[in-house]
Amino acid sequence: MYTRPGGDGRLYYWARVWINAEQRSRHFKLGHKLKAAKERLHQIKGDPAAALVERDRVAPQRLPFPALVKRFLSEYHSKGGTDFYLQVSKSWVAYFGKVDADILDRHRVERYRDHLTAKGYSISTVRKYVGALGTMYRWGIEQGIVQQNPTTGVKRPFQPSRLVAVLNHDEEKQLLGAASPETRIAIELYIASGMRRGEGIDLEWSQIDRANGAILIHKSKTGKARTIPLNDRLSAILDRCVRHIHSEHALTTSGGHRLDERNLTRHLESAIERGGLTKHQGAAFNLLRHTFGSRMAEAGVDMTTLATIMGNSPDVCFKHYIRFSPGHLKAAMATQNLPPTDPRAKNVVELTVGESA
Repeated sequence: MYTRPGGDGRLYYWARVWINAEQRSRHFKLGHKLKAAKERLHQIKGDPAAALVERDRVAPQRLPFPALVKRFLSEYHSKGGTDFYLQVSKSWVAYFGKVDADILDRHRVERYRDHLTAKGYSISTVRKYVGALGTMYRWGIEQGIVQQNPTTGVKRPFQPSRLVAVLNHDEEKQLLGAASPETRIAIELYIASGMRRGEGIDLEWSQIDRANGAILIHKSKTGKARTIPLNDRLSAILDRCVRHIHSEHALTTSGGHRLDERNLTRHLESAIERGGLTKHQGAAFNLLRHTFGSRMAEAGVDMTTLATIMGNSPDVCFKHYIRFSPGHLKAAMATQNLPPTDPRAKNVVELTVGESA
């Protein structure tokens, strides 16, 4: 008789009993209480054939963790695609190995969370990896292939709020001056449109509707389509994009090939470094996208409209860009100003001066 942890975090007693009829040993789960486990073991030894029939009838089919991951990746349909889960699942399998999917419990997930932190992963990444693991197990419960979600009760590290980094117009000129011609046109396009990295790289000429003045994004991060209205600046940038006969993409190399995502990211990061832009935080393309959002907010665009153009939720836009649009807030507060001729205004001024003195 031996013990090992169960899916609920408790230690369970197990036995390995030799079955003469099969000439092999079989494992039996005896329970988590010692007295009951000994009684159950005595029953199994008395009639192992009957115990085996009972075990196979009531016990769920064991599913290895890698098999659960494989099935999840092939059957789960995410709004934003499964590329993220494909990357994250490699970390899961490397850490948890080939254990049974139902063996995972809260304590093991907490150790995995601490392992990621010790490896130097950012708070945001740790939150995403643990959250995605919970998504897989919730899906597995809905499919009836796992019994419980081991991430329930696991505290993810707190993500402190921080101000997003943006470029002012002088910094944009520094960045463009430090970039190569291919990277420069891409930078201008991203700042003028607010597209995400993949949306710009995958942009094809068929998505650009000059007649109706819009760029159609077939599938954004949220899984929904949206349109980006064309203005004079964005149209002028698209006019400078070279259209190759052998490529449908708007951003291409001099040879007409679609820009490689990793190479473009590396070139952009190099341009940021050469331009001396020390305020860069997070992904390089987020810097360009946040610059677009901040300038729209500065121009007085309301958060709901901005969210529609950028493919965000209004809450996200409020969080990131409300500090760039104080104009309409000041105008709203100005409606409560006292008229200059109102004697109460004079009293307020005199009181303020007196208190200052």
